[in-house]
Amino acid sequence: MNYSFEVVEEAIRASWSRETCNPLLQACWGERCKAQGQCLVTAIVIQNHLEGDILFCRRLGHYWNNLPDGREVDLTREQFHSRRTKERMKGVKVARGSLLFGVEATQCKIGERMNILQSKVQLYLQEHYED
Repeated sequence: MNYSFEVVEEAIRASWSRETCNPLLQACWGERCKAQGQCLVTAIVIQNHLEGDILFCRRLGHYWNNLPDGREVDLTREQFHSRRTKERMKGVKVARGSLLFGVEATQCKIGERMNILQSKVQLYLQEHYED
């Protein structure tokens, strides 16, 4: 089933947890900023549902999406409190495979966290949007 960006966004936001957060940021994760440490797994799950490209800002170590219709969407931008930081984000397209393999992928448990988030999102969509 194909879902709109808004529905996928709702499902992702409802599915974030300490378990899907970057292990290096789990101590900071909480209800006040659920987006903390969720950028990469969120970008991958958005790509799973809506396709498009994943963008990366090396300066901030931050990921977000460029959808097939040309819209740039960043569900986790709220973790950056400075408006100037948000305005200065410049991203480059990254290959999905490079994100799922390698030292960083292992250290940050990217595959495991992505699978958890994807499963939670799928369950949310089934419970709320499928007959």
